[in-house]
Amino acid sequence: MFWFLTEEFKLIVPSEPVVASVDSDVVLPCQLSPEMSAAAMEVRWFKENFDNLVFLYKEGKETEGLGYRSRVRLFKQEMERGNVSLLLQNVRISDQGIYKCHVSNVDWYEEPQLQLRVTHAQKKLKKYDRVKKELHSLQKVHGNQTDLLDAVRQIPNSVWNRICESKVDVTLDPETAQTTLSVSEGGKTVTLGEKQAVSVS
Repeated sequence: MFWFLTEEFKLIVPSEPVVASVDSDVVLPCQLSPEMSAAAMEVRWFKENFDNLVFLYKEGKETEGLGYRSRVRLFKQEMERGNVSLLLQNVRISDQGIYKCHVSNVDWYEEPQLQLRVTHAQKKLKKYDRVKKELHSLQKVHGNQTDLLDAVRQIPNSVWNRICESKVDVTLDPETAQTTLSVSEGGKTVTLGEKQAVSVS
C-alpha cells in the first residue's frame, strides 16, 4: 500500500493495479487515515490530468465527468469514516489508465494515484458432446460432412427406442425416388448421388 503523508492526514491507495473486466463494476479504493470524516472536504477523482474529471464532490454537490455519467459515485455513508473510494460501473476498455484521488481541505491536499487495468471478459465456450449415452441427435448428411441441424433438439433414448420399435419394412422404388438420390439394388437404402436423367415417354 502507498501512504501519502501530511501533517493533517494520509491517504491509502493500493500499490498494485486494480483489475476489472469489461462491463463489470469496480471499486477504486482510497482511504483517509487516521479515520476522519471527509464530508466537509473536496474529493476529486480524475484520470491522468487534473482537468480530466471523473467525479467531483464539493460542498455536498456531486459532478460527474464526461464519459462517466451515471457510472461513478462515492459511498456517502462511508465518507464519515474517511472512505473516499470511487465506484466505477459498466467498465469500458477506455477506462484503463492512471487515476488520482485528490482530497483537500482549506490550504492542504493530497492526490495519490492508482492504476486501473481493464481486461476482456472470458467467454465460456459451450461444448457439445455429439455422443451421449442417453441422448441422440438427428443429423443431415451431405457428402462426407455431417452437420448438426440448428433446429433439431436431442431426444431421450427411451423415445428413440420407441421410434425404432415402431419401424415398418419398406422397399423403395427407384422409379419414384428423387432424382438426386441413388437407391440401392435391394431398395432398402438411399445415398446422395449425382443427379440422374429422367426419361419421359
